[in-house]
Amino acid sequence: MPILLKCEADYADEFDVYGLVIIDSEEWENFKKQVHDIDYPIEIYFGTNEAILFESSDSVLQSMTPYEITEDEAAVFEKFLKPSYSKSGIDFGWNPMDHISDQISQL
Repeated sequence: MPILLKCEADYADEFDVYGLVIIDSEEWENFKKQVHDIDYPIEIYFGTNEAILFESSDSVLQSMTPYEITEDEAAVFEKFLKPSYSKSGIDFGWNPMDHISDQISQL
């Protein structure tokens, strides 16, 4: 079943950053288990000099809200948000998963 993962964080009390990604439930479960193995704190940059600081795995997971969606709902997101140059699914806006997955893969 697809998971719509809404990502939200506050940058230095100046502005909020948002994004979403659609992943499968197995990927989400693996991520939740592996995020505890990273050495914290970590910074994840989203701009030239802007970064979100995560102090713990809990702070990472609190920035993400998962929603189970149907295949038809995932298709609607893909229809309107998938970039023409992308072969993979939906990854829109700010999403720390790739950066954190890089940290996990270095373990």
